[in-house]
Amino acid sequence: MLTALRERLQRDLERRPDELPGKEWCRLAKLYQDAYRMLATLELETAKVRLRAERSHVPAPMTDEEFQREIEAVGGDAVRALPVEDLEAELERRRALPAPDAADSLPPPSPASW
Repeated sequence: MLTALRERLQRDLERRPDELPGKEWCRLAKLYQDAYRMLATLELETAKVRLRAERSHVPAPMTDEEFQREIEAVGGDAVRALPVEDLEAELERRRALPAPDAADSLPPPSPASW
């Protein structure tokens, strides 16, 4: 998105090289600069966190994909740790429930409610 905005700003300048930019162009240029500055700051902060983690021998923060894999692994471990009777009872309870509509879907019950 920033690339498209930058290209648009450059095209507008190239079309009218002898004219000063208008108020709208200046507003868009400021938005571009602010967004670019924010993105650069975020990238710098992420690099600092990773560098500090490496220096202190702490694992770097997880990526979204790593976090999702960890959550799925923990969920699998939790299901495997449950007694078979509890799993069978929960399956029976879920089979007895009416099929949810897409608009009425409820989140699954937590293992603590079993």
